[in-house]
Amino acid sequence: MPFRHIYRAPFRLFRLIFFLATVCLLLYWGLTRTRVGREALREQLIQVFNQEFKGSIEIGKLQGNLLNELFATRIVLKTPTGKVVATIDSLVASPDWWSMLEQTISIRQVTLFRPNITMHQHHSGIWDILSVFEPRNKRTPNPNRIPWNFTSAEINLRQGIIQTSSDASPPRIVQEGQIFDFTHTKISDLNLSASLDWRKPYKLIDLTGLSFQLPKQGFTLRKAEGQLLFDENQAILNHFFLQAGGSSIRLRASARGNSFAAKPFNLALFKNAPFQINLQQADIRANDWKTLFPKSPLQDLTIALKIRGQNPSYTLENIAFRQGETIFSGRGEATTYRDSVSFRLGIMDNLLSVPDLERWLPNAGLASFRHLRKVNISLEGGGQMGLTNPDFSFKSNLRIRHPQTGEINGFAHLRKSGNSPLFYKLDLNTNRLNLGFALQNPQLT
Repeated sequence: MPFRHIYRAPFRLFRLIFFLATVCLLLYWGLTRTRVGREALREQLIQVFNQEFKGSIEIGKLQGNLLNELFATRIVLKTPTGKVVATIDSLVASPDWWSMLEQTISIRQVTLFRPNITMHQHHSGIWDILSVFEPRNKRTPNPNRIPWNFTSAEINLRQGIIQTSSDASPPRIVQEGQIFDFTHTKISDLNLSASLDWRKPYKLIDLTGLSFQLPKQGFTLRKAEGQLLFDENQAILNHFFLQAGGSSIRLRASARGNSFAAKPFNLALFKNAPFQINLQQADIRANDWKTLFPKSPLQDLTIALKIRGQNPSYTLENIAFRQGETIFSGRGEATTYRDSVSFRLGIMDNLLSVPDLERWLPNAGLASFRHLRKVNISLEGGGQMGLTNPDFSFKSNLRIRHPQTGEINGFAHLRKSGNSPLFYKLDLNTNRLNLGFALQNPQLT
C-alpha cells in the first residue's frame, strides 16, 4: 500500500469524526436553543400524551434552554368529553434528559405556578379527573419489554386551587357529621414543597412544606412537614410536624414488616405490622377543628404519649395529658375488637379538676362538688368502650386526696349503656374525712 494512503486514512477518519461532531452540535443547538426545536418538542409532548391517555393536554408555549431548564405556559388537561379539569398557568422543570437513555425518569426540579384543579364526582362515585389518565390502549404484558423507572424529583407547587363537586350521595361519615363535606369544597392558596427519591433499595418522601386554606370551613393549615422512608423491612415517619391555627402536632412513627419498599402504599402491609408511635406533643385547640369534624367532642387539650404494639393489642406509655386545670400522667393497655375496645389504665397521684370532670360527665350530678375545685387522684383499673355506640364501663381501685376534705380509698364502678343515664357505684373508706366541707354542711364536720 502506498505510504500516502496510510497517511491519509487517519486524516480522513479525523475529518469524518469532525463532521459528525459538527452535525451533532448543530442538531443539539437546534433542538435545545431554537424556537423550531422547542416547538417540535411541544408538539411531540402533546402527541405522546394524547396517544397514551384517553384525556388530552394542551401546551401554550415552551421556552428556555431545554437542556437545563424548560419553561411551559398555559397547560390545560381535558377529559375525553372535552371538559377542562386542570389548568396550570406556568411550569418550570429541570429534567435529566440523559437518564431517559436508560429508560429512567429523573427530574431535578419541577415547579407548578397557579394550578387550578376542578374535580366532579359522577353518580357512580367516579371522579372525572381519573378519566384523563385512563390508558387509551391496554398493553399486552411483554416480559421482554424494559419498563420505565422513576428515580427522583423535587416538586414545588405555588398558589394552587382545588375545587370539588359531586352528583353522588355524600359518604356515610359526611352524612353522619363526623367530617366536613369534602365532595363540595374548595382548597385555596395551596403551596407544596417536597422531594421524592425512588431509587433502590429504599423509597423516600421528604415533605418540606405544605400549607393551604379551606375558605368555606374557615380552616388554615399553616405548615406541615415530615419525612417518610420505606425500605424492605420497615416504614419510618421522621420529624412530622403540623400547625393549624393555634394547634400543633409533633410525632414520630415506625412499622416493621416485609416488602414495604416494593409496595409502600399497600395499607394491608400495615394492618398487622408491629409499630410504634411517639406523639411527642399535641396542642389541640378545639375551635381550629370544629368545622372539619362537626360532631367531634374535641376540647382544648395538650397530650403526649407513646403507643407500641401489634393488632389487636397495644401498650400506652409515657402518657401526659392536660385539659383545663386537669393534669395527669400514667400508662395503659388496650385490645381492640370488631365494635369495642377493652383497656387498662394506671394513673398515679394526678390533679383532677372537678369543673373539668363535670364538663366531661354532664349528667353525673357533680355540681354540688364544684367548691372542691381540684383533687389529687390515683387509680388502677380497666374497662370497655364501644366503637360504634356510646356504651362504656370502667372499674377501678382509687385514692382521692383533698387538702380540706382528707383522703378516700376504695373502689369505683362507672357504666353507661345506650341512651340510659350514667350509672356509678362507689365503695369507699377513710380514716380522715371532713364530710362537712365536702357536702357543704357544717353540722357534718
